[in-house]
Amino acid sequence: MCVATTGFALLLRQERSDAVPVGSVITAQDALELPSPGLMEAIMKGDVEGVAALAAADPHLNGVHSGMTPLMVAIELRHYQVAEALLEAGADVNQAITDGWTALHHAVDAEADGRKQTGEPADLTIIELLLSAGADPRAMHRSPIGDETPSDLARLYGWIEAAELLDR
Repeated sequence: MCVATTGFALLLRQERSDAVPVGSVITAQDALELPSPGLMEAIMKGDVEGVAALAAADPHLNGVHSGMTPLMVAIELRHYQVAEALLEAGADVNQAITDGWTALHHAVDAEADGRKQTGEPADLTIIELLLSAGADPRAMHRSPIGDETPSDLARLYGWIEAAELLDR
């Protein structure tokens, strides 16, 4: 999240176990923990080779940019080969942002909601990729309706096939 104030942008840190509480102002030093703009641009373009090269050199590969990790951005854009390149470069598949939201929660949400909007069947590809990379299907997200695992989220969307895969 970014708040502009008197011409200077103050970034608000997302909650992590090693971070200051949500809503705390990121200092100029902390802002250096953001993923590089070049990496984010390559992810958005779906540039697999560019992502592979840039991610390997980015010390903040798991940083949070606009409320998402680079891995979550790739998932949101359905750039699954980019997501795979990020994982191969060392992206933390279990990195949680605000309230325990992980890439696996994000994959279920993005895929189910996107397919709900388009009417196309949902695809398990990204969930399978994340699980094979060690994603924790029992990770808990604290939501307004209570704690939920990725499987719980899939059930909320009526995506039983995903819920069953996540429950194995």
